[in-house]
Amino acid sequence: LFEFHLMQTDPNWSNFLYDATADSVNLIDFGATVEYSPDFCYQYATLVRAAAHRDREALVKVSLEMGFLTGKESPEFLDAHVAAAFITGEPFAAKRYDFGTCRMTERNSSYIGTMLKGRLTPPPRSCYTLHRKLSGAFLSCMKLKASVECHDLFEDAFRDLDARHKARLAASQQALLGSSPERVDAVQ
Repeated sequence: LFEFHLMQTDPNWSNFLYDATADSVNLIDFGATVEYSPDFCYQYATLVRAAAHRDREALVKVSLEMGFLTGKESPEFLDAHVAAAFITGEPFAAKRYDFGTCRMTERNSSYIGTMLKGRLTPPPRSCYTLHRKLSGAFLSCMKLKASVECHDLFEDAFRDLDARHKARLAASQQALLGSSPERVDAVQ
């Protein structure tokens, strides 16, 4: 997702094949692959990072920018939105996350009533397929009682994504102003 802006979004187990000789799992069905824009991927990674870092201000800001929130939600809804996001971000905060003992689904379900009652806008359309895949991946990890080093994987991916995002913005800015680096520096 963060490197190629693509994700196979069907979490069905039959889409994967275990290779015993290589001790690896391989994706074999690309039929449900979805392409996401680089800007969406950057915003989504920023959202995940804010959740992992338990940064309420950043989480609400990017949630507004992406369209998860309108800015007119009740304080109760915002608290539920943030709490559920923080729970979902836990795997990316821990050096090694134990999906077998996390009770993530159970803990997040306590916020469903508040979110259903107080939601003023549906989540961004592009998130439906992505969230279906992430839910499936998390549920699979829970079923397998997996312990996964998500933090470093995510932070490495975010660092690379952030560098590409900044380079893309600089190139866009330079294209708008012409090719003169002095003109770009004057705007900055």
